[in-house]
Amino acid sequence: MVERTEYLDLVDPPSRLITHPDDVDNPILAFFLSKWRNAPKLGRLPLNTEIAADVTSSLNEWIAVANALDEYKDFRFGFVGSRLSAYFGGGSRGKTLSEVFSSLAPRNLEVAISLYRRTCTEELPIRVTAPKGQVNGLNYADFDALYLPYAGARGKAETVLSVFTFNYEAFLASRWIGTLFSADGER
Repeated sequence: MVERTEYLDLVDPPSRLITHPDDVDNPILAFFLSKWRNAPKLGRLPLNTEIAADVTSSLNEWIAVANALDEYKDFRFGFVGSRLSAYFGGGSRGKTLSEVFSSLAPRNLEVAISLYRRTCTEELPIRVTAPKGQVNGLNYADFDALYLPYAGARGKAETVLSVFTFNYEAFLASRWIGTLFSADGER
């Protein structure tokens, strides 16, 4: 499979989407891409049981794990790392993408869901880089993300591990402390 690059025009400058990246220069993304490529596979994909080690790794603060619902119409977060929880506004675990990003314009919400859906249907890693913007009323810093598909017991892609990196210090500096915690205490 050959690397493909596209551009999403949701913001200016546009976000860059790379399907099946050959290599990544971000060391955190490179770590997870290497683990995904070297994991035991069922068909083309690693089993979602391989994710347990990632959730307990020292880099888990940068990952989220979402499971497909209703033939990829939406995805439910089963794990959200601490840095991502703050970035997404807190309290994301157990919610669907539609719930977490409910304040997005419908087109932008569909693009967010379509990244997860495409990761599963193409059974390939997808890398997205984007300039700063705003989600759920909060400004966000430039980010670099990787979406990795994992198979369930029947070999069909049903879980996406997303690795989402950004300048955490710049992100914290742009926030009022009260916005970093949800009502349930999740960071």
